[in-house]
Amino acid sequence: MLLLKEDGKPQAMYLSSVGIYLLALGYIRQVGAIASYPAYSIARKA
Repeated sequence: MLLLKEDGKPQAMYLSSVGIYLLALGYIRQVGAIASYPAYSIARKA
């Protein structure tokens, strides 16, 4: 899934870094939701 122009590499590097950034963002959000769930359920019981 690489869009190559005449120069080629800069665009490929940009796309891969954006993909890694989006994966990391989704992972961090998922971990944050899992980590905050126990605190949320305890707060509801209180």
